[in-house]
Amino acid sequence: MKIKIFLWQLFQNAVPTCDNMRCRNWPGNPVCSFCNNIKTANHLFFSYPLARTVWGTLGLTVGVSHCPRSLWQSLAWLYKIFPGGDKFYMMIIAGICWGIWCLRNKVTFDNHDARTPLEAVLTACSFMLYWAGLLKEDDRTKFKAGVKRLVHVATA
Repeated sequence: MKIKIFLWQLFQNAVPTCDNMRCRNWPGNPVCSFCNNIKTANHLFFSYPLARTVWGTLGLTVGVSHCPRSLWQSLAWLYKIFPGGDKFYMMIIAGICWGIWCLRNKVTFDNHDARTPLEAVLTACSFMLYWAGLLKEDDRTKFKAGVKRLVHVATA
């Protein structure tokens, strides 16, 4: 359920990022401590170097060199590189964005030392493999094969 709420927030631009928190009178600094950009959902999930690495790893899995730069562009991007896989798009977006969000929260709130951005890729893959159990057997097999290919590319 929390992933569904997270996805809803993501599509409504309501994820509690610094820019959204600032609108609610949060007194903190809205500037990213790593790259001096304003911390927005788009920045966190698409333009931040960690996010570009995660989306780029997915792209490498299927031979695509460019990455999406926004949530809506990610849907078009998935449509282009996975035609006919529309039943998987939300699971892929949820997995990738949730993996990035979880790693960001560990670094921000738990003082976790993220050694590599591929931690987010592997977190996303673990969630997607778990969620694959919700699919029908034929779809589950296809989806798991794709996720395992992504893990292979990420760890190679």
